[in-house]
Amino acid sequence: MENQVVLKTTINDIHDFYVGVLGGKITRHFKLGIDASMKDLDIPQSQEVYELKLQDQVLELCPYPEFEQDSMTFTHLNFGNATKAYQKALKNNYWASHRDMSGKERYFIKDKHNNLFELEN
Repeated sequence: MENQVVLKTTINDIHDFYVGVLGGKITRHFKLGIDASMKDLDIPQSQEVYELKLQDQVLELCPYPEFEQDSMTFTHLNFGNATKAYQKALKNNYWASHRDMSGKERYFIKDKHNNLFELEN
């Protein structure tokens, strides 16, 4: 089974950050029915979901019209080319930081809604 992460975001960040910066590919777009949403996700409405393939990761991105950060999300990804994603993040005005941690290069980037990713080559 592939690794999977589910994140709350906006439609703009799906295209601008997850596809544009991280290089993901949207593989599926679907809507969860009200019953599934209420039972599994504890939300009172149906939910649109974009499934995105990102190297060997699967992200399920749930867009909201207005994003409200209600919890801290931190995701560590072993990434084929973390340096390139870091440079794209900087170029596109996303928050990005680079650190050498015990001899390993680590890149930290955030989408526009403070979802934090630690990328490692």
